Amino acid sequence: YADHLFIGHDNILYKSIDGGSNFDTLYSFPSGGRVYEMEQSREDYAVLYVVFEANYESNNARDIYKSTDGGTSFSLLTVLPGNRNKIEISLNPLDKEEIWAGMGDGANGSKVYKSLDGGINWTNMSSSSLDGESIKDIKYQGGSDDLVYVATYNSVFYYDNNISDWIEYGSGLPLVAKSLKLNPFYRDAELRLGSTGRGVFSRKMADTLFSPIAQPI
Repeated sequence: YADHLFIGHDNILYKSIDGGSNFDTLYSFPSGGRVYEMEQSREDYAVLYVVFEANYESNNARDIYKSTDGGTSFSLLTVLPGNRNKIEISLNPLDKEEIWAGMGDGANGSKVYKSLDGGINWTNMSSSSLDGESIKDIKYQGGSDDLVYVATYNSVFYYDNNISDWIEYGSGLPLVAKSLKLNPFYRDAELRLGSTGRGVFSRKMADTLFSPIAQPI
């Protein structure tokens, strides 16, 4: 819905249904924590995933929570292994149970995980191609066959399902990209990268023959 917005502030997840003129508390996580990211399923709007840190002043690890009732209640997903100080998530828009997680401070071999059952079980999708990289964002390309991008501090990679490995896709970026956020512009099959102090960059998606996902709003 075009006028429905979500925002996290401290431990509260807020929702607006009038384009942001007014926000109401949707869910309160434990006090002292912080909501960092929220993803809503396009397949089932009642399914929400939230990245939450229980005590951000103590730099505690972050976890992923899931709601199946539009945010009335949340349950903790299976805790990801390794360093969880930073977690980025992205959903397959055609499958509410397929969630990918990028570990910002993950050690080599523990950079990216995928779940096909809504976060009950996780599969390690890392490879040596991501060694030494710090994951800043992750984005699933809708309409593709598990084409997933990760923006790292230095570059951009995408997952090639045919060879089960990550391919560097950062041609044209500065030597140190300082990546911040990835977003797809589906109309032009374009991938856009926002950086910290380096500007905004774009290039064609790795797969430009994806199937459009048509949904009325």
